[in-house]
Amino acid sequence: MQRMVFLGIPFSMLYNMSVAVMRSFGETKMPLYALTVSSLLLLVWDGVWQVLL
Repeated sequence: MQRMVFLGIPFSMLYNMSVAVMRSFGETKMPLYALTVSSLLLLVWDGVWQVLL
C-alpha cells in the first residue's frame, strides 16, 4: 500500500505543476477537464481491479 502511494507522488507533482503553469497563463478550463477525465479513468480502473481481485 505504501509503495503504491509513493509511486503516485511524481504523477501528483506533475499534475500540480502543470495546472499551476496553465493557470498562470490564464487557462482555467483545461485543468478542470484534465481532472475530470483523470477522475473518470480512475473510477473505471478501480472497477476493473475490483472485478479482477
